[in-house]
Amino acid sequence: MILNMPYYRDPQIQSRYDKQILKDKDACPFCFLDPSRKKIEESDSYYIVSNLMPYDLWDLRKVDEHLLLIPKAHIGSLSELNAEDSAEIMRQISACEHQGYNIYARASQNKTKSVVHQHTHLIKTSGPQLASMGYTHSPYTRTIIFEDL
Repeated sequence: MILNMPYYRDPQIQSRYDKQILKDKDACPFCFLDPSRKKIEESDSYYIVSNLMPYDLWDLRKVDEHLLLIPKAHIGSLSELNAEDSAEIMRQISACEHQGYNIYARASQNKTKSVVHQHTHLIKTSGPQLASMGYTHSPYTRTIIFEDL
């Protein structure tokens, strides 16, 4: 099943993402993180990595950097964290927000959530806001118009 959701990613990355979700639907990509994958930051409670399949648009702006903050414990929701891990993760999320990152996580019951393991998107954007965007699915075509500054 390919999820029907807004395409925030480049078409080639979205296609790769859809195939990966179908292929590994029973394996948790965050519990078994490839050891060669560079961790930007790590603590006892979490790690931060670059998103391998990043969004290229967010909040109607170009994405400059897309990171993931991932709890080490396999949980579906932040509410499942113990008090110590929760405090540590919230301090880090607050620091990222202070650095200009948008903070985003889907609720555990959200039907478009493709990875059960809770993870928080840290998304830094820049540039002018989109004035409009349109796309078709087959063949995939995307037209983006930015506002003049």
